Amino acid sequence: MEGVILNLSKEELRVYINESIREALEGYEQARAKQDRFSHLPQYLTKKNVADMFDISLGSIHNWVKKGWLEQVKIGRSCRFEKDVIVKLVLNGGLGKYQRVR
Repeated sequence: MEGVILNLSKEELRVYINESIREALEGYEQARAKQDRFSHLPQYLTKKNVADMFDISLGSIHNWVKKGWLEQVKIGRSCRFEKDVIVKLVLNGGLGKYQRVR
């Protein structure tokens, strides 16, 4: 990797740094706002919760589990999905064709 030497004045450098920080903070705030819309959900989600989040059928959720694309957590006699894993999927646009989630 080659370095780049820029000939900037102190003022130009200050403006560049401030803009970079502002852009980074805006990106962080947008990501945080997206996550906050799921804060009301319980830690473990039902198949119905997950199907509603992706706007797909319960059968599709069953198929994703069967193909190994989603991993269930057994709680007593029922199976649930970890909220953090599902929210990450939703924020990243869903499952890729061969992507597995664990």
